[in-house]
Amino acid sequence: MRYILLLSCCWLGSAQATGWDLIQKDLSEPFYAGFGISRGQLSVKSGTESKQGSLHIFTGYRFDKVWAVELSGYRLNEESQEQQGNELPFINIEHDKGVSLSLLGFAYYPEFSAYYRVGIQQDSYIHYELTNLEMPSCLLQGENYLCSEEKKQKSWLFGLGTEMPMSRMTALRLEWLTNWGGDDFEHHQATASLMVSF
Repeated sequence: MRYILLLSCCWLGSAQATGWDLIQKDLSEPFYAGFGISRGQLSVKSGTESKQGSLHIFTGYRFDKVWAVELSGYRLNEESQEQQGNELPFINIEHDKGVSLSLLGFAYYPEFSAYYRVGIQQDSYIHYELTNLEMPSCLLQGENYLCSEEKKQKSWLFGLGTEMPMSRMTALRLEWLTNWGGDDFEHHQATASLMVSF
């Protein structure tokens, strides 16, 4: 995370030296696509947290000098969660993957662009719960019961990011993303992506 922030500061400092005048984006290649990696925190509402990474892909269309619409998907890497305290029930989220649809608003500068994102996301995952209450369709593990269920949740997606051109058609994208309003968990992550316009 610190390396992403340092790289962003270096680019922003370079842009400040050459001026902050807004420019008009060339929309002759309005489509774009890319892939990247993320690292962040998954917070389950029962009190468990984990540091997790993910892989994501995306494609988008710039339909205006400011606006773009983007479709993306991700898959979370599997890592164990840490429980805050020893109280039951203990809830774990595994095999998490999702898709999102977002509206992006851009400000274009000579050497970089900044943007914000507002969208919706749907996650598909397996919800594990360890409880000391006897429940149907759950497996007995020692003195407790382990329950599993395939679930889906919808949440709001917000983001702040920057795009730094590497050539006429390629750019490096850095972004902070957060999901809010889900039934079972929230996800906050820093992402780094490579994108191509066409």
